[in-house]
Order: sequence, then structure tokens, then C-alpha cells
Amino acid sequence: MKSKTYETSDLYFAAYLKTAAVPMLPPRWLDERRSRCKFVFEDDGTGVIQRLQLEYINDDGRIQARSYADNIKALKQLCHT
Repeated sequence: MKSKTYETSDLYFAAYLKTAAVPMLPPRWLDERRSRCKFVFEDDGTGVIQRLQLEYINDDGRIQARSYADNIKALKQLCHT
């Protein structure tokens, strides 16, 4: 069975998902110049992404702050290179 994907253009939520160990796939570029992208993650259909989204929105998540900051930097670099 092929797994689904979840896409977001929200850099900070993408960094949150990456820090929470949701497998990330290559980004999807929105224009020819590769100046805008969507972050793509594997969605295993178990509701993990939806649970993490609620944690993020409700400011109730438990992730490592330094890893989160590092992932923000890494994703910015990915989209701006």
C-alpha cells in the first residue's frame, strides 16, 4: 500500500513535524525559479500528523527546542538555495 503525503508551506510547522520525526520527502517547488516550495511529509494514515497539528496549534507540544531551531534553519536553507 502506497503511503499518502501531507504538504504544508508553513516553515515553522514543517520544522515541528521534522523535529517530531515525521519522515520528510523532497519539497515540491511552486515556481520555475525554485523560490517557493511546499514541504512534503509521509502520512502513514494513523492520525499522527493531525495530532501533532493540534499540539502545535494549542501550544501543547513536547519537542526539543534546539532541534526545532536547527530544523527551522535547515528548512530555510533548503528553500533558499
